[in-house]
Amino acid sequence: MKPLFIALCLFCSLLVQAQTPEEFARLPAVSSPQISPNGEQVAYVITYEDMPVIVTKHLYKSEEKFIGVIPLRDIHLSWFRWVNDDRLLVGARMAVKWPHVGLLNLTRLFSVDKNGENVQLFDMRPNKWGYFLQHPHLVHDLAHDREHVLLALDESDENWAMPKVHKVNVYNGQKTLVEANRTGFYHFIADNNGQIRVGIKARDKGKVALIYYRDEENSNWKLLQREKYLSDKLMYPVRFDYTDNNVLVFSSQELEDDDYDQDDHDLHLYDLKQNKIIGPYHNAPRESARAALKKAFPGRRVDLLSSMDKINLGKAFYEVYSDVHPPQYFLFDLQKKEAAYFGSAYPNLDEAALHPMQELNYKARDGLNIPTYLTLPVSAKGKDKPKLPLIVYPHGGPWARDYWGFDNYVQMFASEGYAVFQPQFRGSTGFGYEHEVAGYQQWGLGIQDDITDGVHWLIEQGIADPARICIVGASFGGYAAAMGLVKTPELYKCGISINGVLDMKLHYDGLGRYLFSGLNRELLNPRWDIKQVSPYHLRKQIKTPLLLIAGEKDTVVDPKHSRNMYKQLKKAGQPGGIRRAAQGRTLAHHRIQRKNRPPQHAGLPEAVSGGPSTDRRRRVTATASLTHPEDRGLMPRPAFWQ
Repeated sequence: MKPLFIALCLFCSLLVQAQTPEEFARLPAVSSPQISPNGEQVAYVITYEDMPVIVTKHLYKSEEKFIGVIPLRDIHLSWFRWVNDDRLLVGARMAVKWPHVGLLNLTRLFSVDKNGENVQLFDMRPNKWGYFLQHPHLVHDLAHDREHVLLALDESDENWAMPKVHKVNVYNGQKTLVEANRTGFYHFIADNNGQIRVGIKARDKGKVALIYYRDEENSNWKLLQREKYLSDKLMYPVRFDYTDNNVLVFSSQELEDDDYDQDDHDLHLYDLKQNKIIGPYHNAPRESARAALKKAFPGRRVDLLSSMDKINLGKAFYEVYSDVHPPQYFLFDLQKKEAAYFGSAYPNLDEAALHPMQELNYKARDGLNIPTYLTLPVSAKGKDKPKLPLIVYPHGGPWARDYWGFDNYVQMFASEGYAVFQPQFRGSTGFGYEHEVAGYQQWGLGIQDDITDGVHWLIEQGIADPARICIVGASFGGYAAAMGLVKTPELYKCGISINGVLDMKLHYDGLGRYLFSGLNRELLNPRWDIKQVSPYHLRKQIKTPLLLIAGEKDTVVDPKHSRNMYKQLKKAGQPGGIRRAAQGRTLAHHRIQRKNRPPQHAGLPEAVSGGPSTDRRRRVTATASLTHPEDRGLMPRPAFWQ
């Protein structure tokens, strides 16, 4: 096999050894490179003045000027991709205040020339419900027709969240109806020719999924599977196999590999003609490219981001990273077996001495095995080291998980001398169906006990100093942080809840406005018992400082959770504080990315802090270190940079 050649571009940023909290708090300098269909251009995201900006440039021309700059201003970028060599399709999110409902997260789609001009917003027509719950999405890119795409834009006239599908011109926005959706599907999948062949329905408020398919676009629908949405036997369609329009690619928890790998999404193949599963999904070119890159970067993960050719790959962008290596981006040429360095998400940390993340397991009190990630400061290696101050850092969800890899929050804490504990408590996904199901209706109960048991395990192992432990989390993690102070106040010196769910009655009652409300409520604790696991209703049991951080435009967790909690704590004279951020968070991530990142140590007491004696109240802001392209002689300064 031809050896892989790694070429480093001459315009890469200089690498430094900085490890200040500010370096970890910055938003990524570069991210999400997308290669054009002809393989000659790239579109990617940079951060300027804490604002994501899409830029485009030539890959092989000697000058480094941008082709175009696409500012996003006050909207949040969901995704973007090339639809041809001259035009991009962009999905963007915004928070909109709706009468009698509150803040809603809305998505809108638009196309734009690669130079940033000729923006075309795709019109959406409201039905009898208005724009409620409208989230347009790309159904198919129609690679054989570079002027059109299939989009789910308008809702069916009488139904909730049941979209029609249109063939839309990416230049002028004109649309032609191709699927009226009279039978009530909420999701469609088209085959490689752009023919809509798979549809998914929901019944019983989302508790039951019905998967349908048809042989041709104009033929009758056939039921492929009816199964409870939470069942491990559900075969959830992903797409059609790129080489066969009669083979469906699907995911299934029942067939999930026990050795879960975040790069391998455990995809399988179902033959619609034979009506049977024919094996796991394989793509030889992708596997060959990944193997070459993993050999060149031992110990790192390799994720495909975009490619010229879905089948043969051609040229492709990959993200390469590990726990101690921030994400870097490489342009890989499969034919030449060459990878050219493109950029780094955190260039100032590329050569920093970062802190390894260990994958461990411990037993919960009922014997359930709990996977966990533990990051120790590099200074903690060797014998006779003192016990460490500990940050307990539960993930959001709770039907989510953490991954082994670079985490700027974790690294920031570890660089200041803290051990960081990330328990994958019951209910976490990716560790088997039984592990996930064990967490259903266990908010504040089994889930919280798993976190507590893990902390005691670290104390017993001589790793954590029992006098210096703080619990920090966002979303559900923020709930777990507050609940930790309620349920085990003697265990923690402080807690930090970032956009946390705090009033469980408010949360439960608010689920009715969401699609599949029945499914959401089936996962949550019963309403009759909800106050018994509600930090807001149990706030009198909080004895240690609780810092509340809330985004005023958060569309996932209403900021009134934090506001009301703070008012009650202050009224009762209990320890607590609140930080408000103008920018919020959206449904795409459990992690908050906004202008005001958590303050350094977030006001942790000196008894908890493991770092040097500095001003703990100093604020860390995510102002990017990028200079404007004009300052490097790359392009004229457009008006929006002024």
